[in-house]
Amino acid sequence: MATPMNTNIVYVYSAGHLKSGWYGGIDRNGNAKGFDTAGNPATYNGGTTAKLAMASIAYAIAKRDERAISNFANGIAISGIFGRPKLL
Repeated sequence: MATPMNTNIVYVYSAGHLKSGWYGGIDRNGNAKGFDTAGNPATYNGGTTAKLAMASIAYAIAKRDERAISNFANGIAISGIFGRPKLL
């Protein structure tokens, strides 16, 4: 059985580097719900969602170092939106 709009769920243990919460989902009617680059509810877009999820995971692995993931994230900002800002 396929998921609505080929959605996937990613659970991440980020050791506190990412903000906790749920982004996107599937409603009671089976419709996929997405989110935008600011973390706000939006129409589901699988490509955008995957890019945001992978950039967020890389941000957690890099321990909040946005510069370390800049080439991989292609300009996607994680700090302050999905991730906790790095304290200098």
